[in-house]
Amino acid sequence: MSDGPVVGDGVLLQDIVVDARGRQAGYRIYDDGRLEQRPSGKPWVSGPTLIREQVERVRGAIREARIDQLEPRYEPTAAQRADAASMVLHLHTEIDGAVRNVAVVRPCKVPAVDGLIARVNEVLKEVW
Repeated sequence: MSDGPVVGDGVLLQDIVVDARGRQAGYRIYDDGRLEQRPSGKPWVSGPTLIREQVERVRGAIREARIDQLEPRYEPTAAQRADAASMVLHLHTEIDGAVRNVAVVRPCKVPAVDGLIARVNEVLKEVW
């Protein structure tokens, strides 16, 4: 089993969804504010650069989500699996020198992950 999508050097947060065909879509935010987006099944493309205050808000969201206390992988129940679309969310964070990877097999929900993504999306709306 794969440990998830490849993560570049200096990535603060990477949020990737992998579908049943192995196509990846998502984004990366680097420590220095660079932002990359990956449309489904396509290569990474550079996006706008976040300013320092936005990067700090992303860091704060990661810390508040307490990703370090989550399990590395969440699987749906047998009943949920029957309706599953075979999508896996791979979340990677690196903050204060600690690397954390969490995989969430949909339709399983993890409130801390969903909350983190919502907070980061608020930051991204300011630049996209």
